[in-house]
Amino acid sequence: MDKRQIRTNKYLKKGLTQLMNEESYSKITIQQLANAANINRSTFYLHYKSKDDFLNSIIEETINEMIEYVKSNPMNEDAIFNIDFEISFYRLLEFIELNFEFIKVLIMNMNNTYFRALLVQKVREEIYYPLLEKNEVNIDFKKDIILNHTIYGHLGVIERWMNSEVEYGSHYIAKVLVEISNHPVHQMLGIEAECK
Repeated sequence: MDKRQIRTNKYLKKGLTQLMNEESYSKITIQQLANAANINRSTFYLHYKSKDDFLNSIIEETINEMIEYVKSNPMNEDAIFNIDFEISFYRLLEFIELNFEFIKVLIMNMNNTYFRALLVQKVREEIYYPLLEKNEVNIDFKKDIILNHTIYGHLGVIERWMNSEVEYGSHYIAKVLVEISNHPVHQMLGIEAECK
């Protein structure tokens, strides 16, 4: 990607964020997007076939940047694969906090499930599978269900955080996610669970 396209994408992403805070994605036209980004429609079509093509491209780019941010831990490049992967949660939530407005409109204002599906797939393949492999854990059906529960549960916590009117920092939410990962949920809620 050349410098002009990088700059154009930056303007389009900012314009899309602004527009999606005002109305639903389905109602946004390419002309509105071009106007918000301060570019011509022809410039948009130089890089993208459609509004969805642009959105999918920017979603993929954002998720790939997120995964790289999590993996590029400055303290220890192998920390992502440690049993204690608290730092990974901190890095993930830091990235989301740094890109809060854009990620929030993707998560909160869209019926399009592409963002959610790709995020779940990338977190599974790029973070959890290598972690399980490093610890020589074979993924059977039961472990796959637990993995789904974990990933979707974390996504639910992140959505709740982003939609909350009370302001909590990314490190607080990361700490909650680590706590959830390390303790049975019933125990954390103070519920006595009877196992038979």
